[in-house]
Amino acid sequence: MAEVRTILVVDDTQEDRDLLSEILEDDGYEVITEDDGARAVKRLQSGDLKPDLILMDMSMPEMSGHTAISLVKADENLKSIPFIFVTGKDRTQDLLESQMADDFVTKPYDADNLLMRIRKVLSRYT
Repeated sequence: MAEVRTILVVDDTQEDRDLLSEILEDDGYEVITEDDGARAVKRLQSGDLKPDLILMDMSMPEMSGHTAISLVKADENLKSIPFIFVTGKDRTQDLLESQMADDFVTKPYDADNLLMRIRKVLSRYT
């Protein structure tokens, strides 16, 4: 039996967290959600969770996805966790220039594309 992978979904919008959770859980992933980048980073740094992948919204009021990924990637114990940014607008150039995320998806979500991107990123880390 295949190992169940855990994905941390970080988005300040409940509707997006619910939608992403449904897509991921229907595909067999365990999902943990957080509504803020700062709280997600705090939980990760405390050792409270170590997901196989993080899906993080770029724009959140407390702490942006870019700041959160910078903090996670600077932490020796967390830097190997792959990141996929979620964005509400086409920020391809910004995301590619950051070179911190493994990939990105743009809202609205196409479930098949999202799952394909997740599998592709996870396959690099197995």
